[in-house]
Amino acid sequence: MIYSLGIISQFHNEAAYLAEWVAYHRLVGVDHFWLYDDGSTDDWRSVLAPHLDEGVVEVLPLPEQHSPGVPTALKQPGTFRDGLRRAQGKAHWVALIDADEFILPRTEATVPECLEQHFPRASGIYVNWRMFGTNRQVVAPGNPNGLLVTSTFRKR
Repeated sequence: MIYSLGIISQFHNEAAYLAEWVAYHRLVGVDHFWLYDDGSTDDWRSVLAPHLDEGVVEVLPLPEQHSPGVPTALKQPGTFRDGLRRAQGKAHWVALIDADEFILPRTEATVPECLEQHFPRASGIYVNWRMFGTNRQVVAPGNPNGLLVTSTFRKR
């Protein structure tokens, strides 16, 4: 295997948040990202440029064509199938998550350490999630103040 842990995700106009999302997941042990662009019109290329240059992030077009207005949830199965095909034989573990979700290892320093410690023989794991709110803050779309998601959304 080349990668210990990879992430497969798709995004649409989330450039304001992608740098933090990728940096956070790299800190917790993700060593490769297969990201699918769902027709973004923002400047995701410059945001992801350092990770693209390093080869840590691959950005791919959606594998299936959809009519405009098709909800993301209906596009994800094809995206995840394509991503899993690409990751097969390359990544020991693969997470299928949204670009606004963060995986948190509770006791170990990294997610791969947690997986190896607690689930060494598992072929699949469901990770429970918690919804974080805005702490009653008015948050403008596009993150104009450069606030970090992980420091802004603290209450669940």
